[in-house]
Amino acid sequence: MYWWKLDQLRMELAQGTLKESARLWYLLIFVLSSTGLAEFPIVPDDPNQWDRITSIGVVVSTVLGTMWAYMQNGGNAGHRFLERYLSISWVFLLRFMAVVVPIMIAAYMIADYLDIIEDATGPVDVAAVLLFMVFYYQGLGKHIRLVVAAEHAAQQSVPTGGFRPSDSGRH
Repeated sequence: MYWWKLDQLRMELAQGTLKESARLWYLLIFVLSSTGLAEFPIVPDDPNQWDRITSIGVVVSTVLGTMWAYMQNGGNAGHRFLERYLSISWVFLLRFMAVVVPIMIAAYMIADYLDIIEDATGPVDVAAVLLFMVFYYQGLGKHIRLVVAAEHAAQQSVPTGGFRPSDSGRH
């Protein structure tokens, strides 16, 4: 991984020799900085302990979720993680939100009706956010794993000559 040598980074990118582990670190730096910049300024002017716990939980679950997705792609032995992560995460997020947002609205309406929700951030809010994060990254990892499985299946398919490597000892 490079911190300053842009010429060498460009050369490895152009030659396709940048290691998958270095790609993960670049992604984690991007994810951490964008999540941190997005999460911490949103905290209210007078944050309570639950606001702080939520912010820390979002950052930690984002990093752990990204690493989980990386492992679902094959870890250091995987390839094309960034393109899979970025493209699948966007499409999956849209579909995930279409299901989760109505559920969260209904849950908060029920909690408000039962008077178990506070005006300030509380444990119910923290649990909702962290569950959202866990289910999101679990789903993202699943879709990345399905791409890897499809790629392996395509590599095992019968070539035009009809010979499969697995057929070589069956005569």
